[in-house]
Amino acid sequence: MTRRAAEGDRGERGNATGLVAVGVLLVGVLVAVFVIASAYRATAHRVQGAADLAAVAGGQAVLAGGDGCAAASGSASVNHVSVTSCRVSGDEIDFVVTVAVRGDPGWRPFGLSLAVDAHANAGVLQEES
Repeated sequence: MTRRAAEGDRGERGNATGLVAVGVLLVGVLVAVFVIASAYRATAHRVQGAADLAAVAGGQAVLAGGDGCAAASGSASVNHVSVTSCRVSGDEIDFVVTVAVRGDPGWRPFGLSLAVDAHANAGVLQEES
């Protein structure tokens, strides 16, 4: 009887190894998803900040009599994003600079694109009295 019990135990040996391997794989996948989501969120915040700065730079250039879109492009390139569109609306007194930019974190996990688009507006609008 002791011999049969020992033989039965041998058939179940190693089951825990498989379960541990699946558990470790699951944890690895969850960590990878968390890292990718965090990178996307950080990129989105960085690109939105760059869009805001580009719009403000464009607004300041228009106030000084310069080209708002050129200033916005310069600010965007310093912040490692590219301007996808730029528009200056209004005149010398009332104007709005609208800038759209695109940026990415610089790496592509598993071939995924983490490119983020953002837009911002800046300008001066005065109410008529």
